[in-house]
Amino acid sequence: MKKRFVSALTAMVMTLTAMPLCASADYIITTNPIDHSGYIRVDFMSDETSDFYIHVNEPLVILEKKLSDRIYISTPDDDKKSIDTIKALFSDFTTENGDNIKVSSEIYDNDFREKYECYVTPFNDEKPDSVLKFTSNDARKIKELLNKNNIADNMIFANNVFNPMSGGRDLTHLAVSPALYTKELNGKKLDKDDREPEEFGAKLLQNYLSDKDYDVTLEKRSGIFLTPNKPLSLEEHIALLKEIYENCGLVMYFGYDLTPQECSVGVDLFNAVDGDANCDEDMNMSDAVLIMQSLANPSKYSITAQGNFNADTDGDGITNSDALAIQKKLLKLD
Repeated sequence: MKKRFVSALTAMVMTLTAMPLCASADYIITTNPIDHSGYIRVDFMSDETSDFYIHVNEPLVILEKKLSDRIYISTPDDDKKSIDTIKALFSDFTTENGDNIKVSSEIYDNDFREKYECYVTPFNDEKPDSVLKFTSNDARKIKELLNKNNIADNMIFANNVFNPMSGGRDLTHLAVSPALYTKELNGKKLDKDDREPEEFGAKLLQNYLSDKDYDVTLEKRSGIFLTPNKPLSLEEHIALLKEIYENCGLVMYFGYDLTPQECSVGVDLFNAVDGDANCDEDMNMSDAVLIMQSLANPSKYSITAQGNFNADTDGDGITNSDALAIQKKLLKLD
């Protein structure tokens, strides 16, 4: 099944209505790092929830939309009753950051959905657009609650989740997002209830461009389009985007046809062994040694994401206190 996604590249709130301009791309929920070789990050089009990259030589863009942490759950019985039970278990759960938990069964990829019936993710009604985190203590409590009720046979903790939306950029046709209601037009703030957002955007942009000597055409089709009448270089392209953003409060955006896929990379929460920094499926003195080595000489000694989760005994990241806690447990001093 194909879904159409449009990427809004701004921290401000806006409504998007325009036709996709770019080539088809894959929609992937992943914890895998994306190779940014040959790309530059466009800071003014990025924010705390998304990073926007544009290739310096090729007509390509990457939008990385950051998502809240997820714990994917596989249940012994693949039925709606299991998911309802999980929802009931976490109805009153509060994370260490003061957030609640939402249970979702909206997993896009069919193969991935065969492994996991649902996932839990933090949410907060007061911060609906924020990227929220589970602490390692939260993850352990979730695991304990699921195991206590014999409702899970696999769990993956994904704590670096994002949607990389890759596609092409068109240097000669730039779609302009509908207006943000943060600007005044001719000294008068327009009422958003009486004006269509794209009309407001068009007037803002038209007023701004009327005093500029630009060889461009502004037209309304399925949305508001600003079309330079001659090809733009990468530098000119970004400069135009930034100028309009800074002076009009409008942000360019790109549209994609996206094929849903999903990636299961993350921490194996179900089989995680507390204190097992080197991931040999056992907690022993070598784990304490590795922790101290990685802190003293991180360029030489590294710990995997799985090992970091296992070794973080108190939920505040890897420190010497984790090595000490492991030693105390092994010596039965704890």
